[in-house]
Amino acid sequence: MSGFRSGRTSLKAATSGETPGTLADLAAYRGLVREIPDWPIGTSSYARFALYLLIPLLSWAAAALVERIVNAVVF
Repeated sequence: MSGFRSGRTSLKAATSGETPGTLADLAAYRGLVREIPDWPIGTSSYARFALYLLIPLLSWAAAALVERIVNAVVF
């Protein structure tokens, strides 16, 4: 943030040899930094975690279904 302020101040003073696009570059960089998410875990991570929790339940249900089918065929 201080780079943005110092760039704006030096542009207003026009004493430095900076180009007029410097302030726009600083503003674009500031916007880019603001768009970075604060939390590294997103919605897709939560969905993947839920699916990993469902794997044992689904395999248990499939095993029970196969057991019933085998019992019906054999007996």
